[in-house]
Amino acid sequence: MDAATIGSLLKPMNATQIIDTIGVFQKSGLNTSEVDIPKVLSVLNVTQIQGVLSSNSSVVTTMMQQMTPVQLVTVLHNFQNVTTNLFKAAANSTSVEQATQYKSVGESLIKTLIDKLQNVFTNQQLLGVFSILSKGAALGTGTKKLLDTAKDLLGGFYGGVAKNVEIPDRLTNLVHGYQIAEFGDYPSSKDIAPSTIFTVIFFLFAIVHLLIFLKNFSLGHRFYISFGLFVYSLIRALGFLLRIIWSSDITQITLGLVSMIFLTLPTVFLPSLNLILAQRIFTWRHPVYGSSKYFTTLMYIIYSFVIAVVVMTIIAACVRINFFISEHHLHMTQQIFQATSVLILLYSSLSVLLILAAFIIKPSNSDKEILTYQPHWIKSFNVKYFVPKGSAAQEAKSIPSSKAHAIRVIHSTSYHYDTTQDQVIQDENSKSLTQNTSIYIIAFSTLLVLIADCFRCASTFIEQYVYEESWIFKPVVMYVMYGALETLINLVYIFGRIDLRFYKPDALKANALPEPEVDGSSASEYKMQE
Repeated sequence: MDAATIGSLLKPMNATQIIDTIGVFQKSGLNTSEVDIPKVLSVLNVTQIQGVLSSNSSVVTTMMQQMTPVQLVTVLHNFQNVTTNLFKAAANSTSVEQATQYKSVGESLIKTLIDKLQNVFTNQQLLGVFSILSKGAALGTGTKKLLDTAKDLLGGFYGGVAKNVEIPDRLTNLVHGYQIAEFGDYPSSKDIAPSTIFTVIFFLFAIVHLLIFLKNFSLGHRFYISFGLFVYSLIRALGFLLRIIWSSDITQITLGLVSMIFLTLPTVFLPSLNLILAQRIFTWRHPVYGSSKYFTTLMYIIYSFVIAVVVMTIIAACVRINFFISEHHLHMTQQIFQATSVLILLYSSLSVLLILAAFIIKPSNSDKEILTYQPHWIKSFNVKYFVPKGSAAQEAKSIPSSKAHAIRVIHSTSYHYDTTQDQVIQDENSKSLTQNTSIYIIAFSTLLVLIADCFRCASTFIEQYVYEESWIFKPVVMYVMYGALETLINLVYIFGRIDLRFYKPDALKANALPEPEVDGSSASEYKMQE
């Protein structure tokens, strides 16, 4: 029996009779999935449709669940035409009573349909609808576009009259469940407490790093890594803050993307800062190699490459969320995430490798003969210590032009080559300043960064949807890696006073320096002799 015949039979009936007749068809073995249901419904009037849809009978439920996704989309569009006409009729009606009646019927129909979407249609039907709306794109892609399309479709039921239409929870949860699993998962109300804690912690770290930078800068002690740590802490805090806001509405896809980017960026930021510190250790041990153009160029190439990797990762994430892409292209974006996570993992280990190279490779004769410029005016690495104001500038002015070529390195009283202040008299009460603790700081912080990177890297090789995700994607893992471990790293940086241990003096300007004194001593040596 075709749709036209069934439609002609049902047309003169009321809703109860229609349901009973469909039940008879089902018992007789008629598979309603083979019938053009949209065509049958198209011959019924609004009252009949409303009566059928509002029924909770198993007959109606079976009929709806036997619809194909294509049929369901057709029904939705036909339904949209019916309700749109009702709302337009209400808007154009000169009778308030009639307009209210049209509007009431339209709202009742929409409410009934939403109820069916929430409770009757199967996940496979709805996923099929998603596939049609996304033109066959891979599940988990084009999320923003899919939600916008769903909002437009639901908004169309009101004929463009209603605004800010909310997507039913069933559809939102289904879209969420078929998102590609991400490290840290998508936030919920349970994320508010831990995210708030780490937002406050990293805002405090940002303030501390900024205060240290400003205090040092006012004393003429320019250590820009402290400012870099301020930026890093601020980005990390904003990432957690945006996660709190995102948890209130998971459909805020753009906000969520920014939050994930802000939470991921510091995983590159910290290794970069560590590598700069390790580079200073290497230059301290090997002044010639560490200050050579080849080595410096190599480091710049590495930093530039990492920036390119980060940009590539962000672009891949944006493409996957904002555009409908095929399974093939989805796999390509996943491969990009895998490749970049491995590269970042290797990048994070470079600082330790550079320090190992500094001590495995013995200093050359050229290193032993080179003149270095160390910040000898730093007398302590104590947490409460700050250099005397203007000491760096005074020392720079006291160094003659003949020593302006000196290579700038970090300070240590236990190990250095010939220096610009080779005759400085050490205070008997002053403590010996070594770089052993500095090496431990880099090793410890790098180890913690590597642990976090390993977990994140492993997660990129586990291709799962949210509804089936493994424990590695759980928020608690992310809070431990990005929150707790990085809190320890920041505490080590602050109390270890990296702004003193890894400080490298500003470049000497030969044209501004005085010539050597007559007795061959520099001005600084002369002052010490006095």
